[in-house]
Amino acid sequence: MKRNFFLILLACFSLQSCLRFDSPDRDWEPIKSAFEPIHLSRAELNNSIQLKPAKSILNSGKIYIVKNLLFVNEKLEGFHIFDNSNPENPKKIKFLEVPGASDLAIRDSILYINQATDLITLQFDLTTQTVQLTKRIKNTFPKLLSPDNFFANNIPEDNIVINWTPIN
Repeated sequence: MKRNFFLILLACFSLQSCLRFDSPDRDWEPIKSAFEPIHLSRAELNNSIQLKPAKSILNSGKIYIVKNLLFVNEKLEGFHIFDNSNPENPKKIKFLEVPGASDLAIRDSILYINQATDLITLQFDLTTQTVQLTKRIKNTFPKLLSPDNFFANNIPEDNIVINWTPIN
């Protein structure tokens, strides 16, 4: 008897989501993200990597240390590069602008970076303070979701989402 009661109760709770408790005349609006996508065309993304003067950290992400260099991710914008010879007083060197980047790995002076949906490799030369794109593997990673977990809609087909901004 207890088992039958439990099964009936479970069925009632399961089926309640099928019932509508509002007016059938009500217009339903789809749930929308509170953020809008920032996107670049594929051509713009391919040419967006730049070594720029150092700047302040506003929205830090992961930190990576190799030898005397310290890399601090500026979420979905790039990496701050510091001379970490004196860990008590790291000195700003440059900002590596990589729109859509959130992670980095380094091996033998090759930087492996996720740039939005792509995996890229960069050759970084500290002595000349230059960076050169050596390889791009397109669509390695999934599309970037909004902070509230929505996919971007209504962006041109050849565009890639690199970040999201709140809708005012």
